[in-house]
Amino acid sequence: MEIFNFPTLQVGELNYFLIKFTHMKKLAFILLLSTLSSCVAIVFEEPQPKDNANIKGFPDEMIGDYSFILVSDEKVVSIGKNYIELDDKREYFSDSMMVRQFGNKYIVNTQNRDREDIKGKWDIFVLENKGCGMIKAKTFVLNDEQEMPAVSETYHAHEVGEDANKALIINPSQEEFIKMMDDDQVTMGLILERLE
Repeated sequence: MEIFNFPTLQVGELNYFLIKFTHMKKLAFILLLSTLSSCVAIVFEEPQPKDNANIKGFPDEMIGDYSFILVSDEKVVSIGKNYIELDDKREYFSDSMMVRQFGNKYIVNTQNRDREDIKGKWDIFVLENKGCGMIKAKTFVLNDEQEMPAVSETYHAHEVGEDANKALIINPSQEEFIKMMDDDQVTMGLILERLE
C-alpha cells in the first residue's frame, strides 16, 4: 500500500533543490544579508528604528550557532551576547554596528564602508526570535527593478548607482520603517535553526 504517491519528477526536483541548496547555503545566507547582484539594495540614511535605543546585547535565548532549517547542521551564523559572526568574520556592537529591539525583532544596523556612493549609510537586517530555537532573518532588498518608482514614492527613496550597483536610499519615519519590516515587496527572508 502506497502512502504517498509523489511523481518522480517532483521528487527529483526536490532532491536537486536540496542538493544545490546544501552546497550553496553559506553563499545564500551571505547574499541574503547583503545586496543580491540582480536586486536593488535598500540602504538607510540613519540606524532604524529611529526612536529606539541601541541594546547592549542579545537575549540569552538567541545566543548560539545557527544553520538553515532542515537542510544542514553546518553553522552559517553565530550570535553572541554582543556580536554576530558571519563567514568567520565577527562584528561586535559598536558605533558602526548597532542593534535595536522592536518587540521580538532585533534590528541589526551596519554602517556601509565598502561602496563610495553609499558609504556611511546603513545596511539593515532583522532577526526575529520565533521561539523553539528558530530565528527569521530578513534583509531589505527590492527584487524587481520595475517596482522602483512605486517603492521610491511610497518610502520617499532616491536612487544611486547603476546596473548591478543600484541602490535605494531611504530615510523612513518610525511608522514607515515598522511598515517596511512586514512589506514583502522590500524584504527577503529565511528561517534559521539553532544547532544543538
